[in-house]
Amino acid sequence: MDEAVPASAAEIVELVAWALGTGLFSITGLRLEEFALGAVTTGHFVMGAWYLGVGCIALYVGTYLMGYRELLPRIRSRGTTDPEETA
Repeated sequence: MDEAVPASAAEIVELVAWALGTGLFSITGLRLEEFALGAVTTGHFVMGAWYLGVGCIALYVGTYLMGYRELLPRIRSRGTTDPEETA
């Protein structure tokens, strides 16, 4: 029982860290896409292209690599634990 609580707390902290990282990368990607649109509409095409490329990478990392491939399976596996194993 004493070992289960710290292990569970560590898993929760890990899930929260993954969720924060996913959110930060996704928000950063969206903001960079917004900056890209603003740069292109004001005539700064090179800067807009740079913002667009980095924004796409940040969105890819945040939504797919961190969110879909890492965070979602961890949340699903956390919710499907067998109650007899913890007893």
